[in-house]
This record gives sequence, structure tokens and C-alpha cells, in this order.
Amino acid sequence: MRRAAPEIDIRTAAEAGLAKLEDPEVLWIAAKSGRILVSQDRRTMPGHFARYTAVGASPGVVLLREGTHRNRDRRTRPDLERERC
Repeated sequence: MRRAAPEIDIRTAAEAGLAKLEDPEVLWIAAKSGRILVSQDRRTMPGHFARYTAVGASPGVVLLREGTHRNRDRRTRPDLERERC
């Protein structure tokens, strides 16, 4: 993500000192800091987020699919179009 949008202030949980915290606490810290949380935890994060936003405001959460990585496949759309033919 940093390479795609270097102008965006992106920090990992480890960089922010949040790696060992529970999800609800990470949500609270992100919200209080005015930050959008990006997570791959599609199993429990939606429920944590729903409970958090029932009582407080948050800039939001973006949920990514696990195992999805932009650099995994560097083929461009024209390359993929050619492969279909």
C-alpha cells in the first residue's frame, strides 16, 4: 500500500505499538486518533466494529481478504486480456 500511495500516512500495528493489543482496544485507539483501521480479520473484526460503533464514532474499518497481495501477480490488465484470447 505504501508504494501505491506514499502520500498516505500508513502505520502497521507493530509500528504503532499495537501488535499485542486486543482488537477492541486497537479499534478504540484508531478511532480516537482519527485513523481508518485496515485489517485482514474478516472473522471477528466486523463484530468488534459493530459493537464499537453502536456506542462510539469511528472513521471506519477496511477489511482485506487474507492472502491478497498486490505484488503477487504483476501482470497488467492488457496482459490478462491477451491471456483470455
